[in-house]
Amino acid sequence: MEPRLNPQAVMYFNQGMEQMEFELWEAAESSFTMALEIQEDYAEAYYQRGIAMLELGEFEDAIADYTDAIELDPTNPDYYNDRGREWCHLENYEQSIADHT
Repeated sequence: MEPRLNPQAVMYFNQGMEQMEFELWEAAESSFTMALEIQEDYAEAYYQRGIAMLELGEFEDAIADYTDAIELDPTNPDYYNDRGREWCHLENYEQSIADHT
């Protein structure tokens, strides 16, 4: 369950989502980071920042963000699915299979 969200964190999160729409990956990563500096238990912000990191080719950072999202909300299958895909980029197939089962 997502915690009560800080409105300022939501503002930065929404800004990051808009930046992603225009493929402004570095700007989006920065916006999600700002959201997380305000509210560090914002699972969806970790997840979306992970997507931005993926687009920037930062696979290990994407995995770290997906892992943080999973720790905060272990019930969201998207977090596991995307982390599993990133493990494949790093040729860690055992971890990928674990995330997909």
